[in-house]
Amino acid sequence: FPVTILPDHGELWCQGWEMTKDSNSIFGKVNGKIWNYSFERKISLIGQTIRLDYTIHNHENFAIPGFWTFHPLFQAEENATIEWPGSHEIELAHPDKNLGKQGDKLPFPIGPKGEQLNRIRPFSSQTTRKFYHAGKYPTGAASLVREGLKVEMKWDPEQIPYVGLWLNEGGYEQGYNVAIEPATGYYDTIGLALKNNSIQPIAAHQAVSFWLELKIIPTKNL
Repeated sequence: FPVTILPDHGELWCQGWEMTKDSNSIFGKVNGKIWNYSFERKISLIGQTIRLDYTIHNHENFAIPGFWTFHPLFQAEENATIEWPGSHEIELAHPDKNLGKQGDKLPFPIGPKGEQLNRIRPFSSQTTRKFYHAGKYPTGAASLVREGLKVEMKWDPEQIPYVGLWLNEGGYEQGYNVAIEPATGYYDTIGLALKNNSIQPIAAHQAVSFWLELKIIPTKNL
């Protein structure tokens, strides 16, 4: 791959996008600056479902590396839970004084000390946690369950084979938020993704497409 330095979180999030809309969709497009590629996103409302369709076009004469991660920040709520169907193993993306060092693997959702790792702790805990499903996540579904509300996320696990979880319980800039993060690479940086052999390069003059859906479901009468 060509050697270059990429900004933190990539180069697209901090750029202006070309935007258009129709009756129930918003279409956005942005072009890469470090490499010659274009990134397109269509957001559509279909009943109660928000569908996001993505396409990345490589206009270069060589394959380009990189990966995409969904980073939706939801307001946290004490004792809300994150549902990843089934019992899994996670890998710590950051060191945690109670759980272990970066790269340690733990059972999920119940940790080795009996802690419920998928439950959001109070803001007063003043902590952050970030971890990824260890290896590929086969289900392609996850949910955030709060008082009276459930946010369901679905995607194609063949297109988006990994998922992470970011919990900010007051420990980062006094925020209180949570993000379920489906990703095409494993994890956090291109260096780590290359080390984990999870980069899916886009071939010269080729395109890749993938999708993700969110559904907001009331769980009681409001």
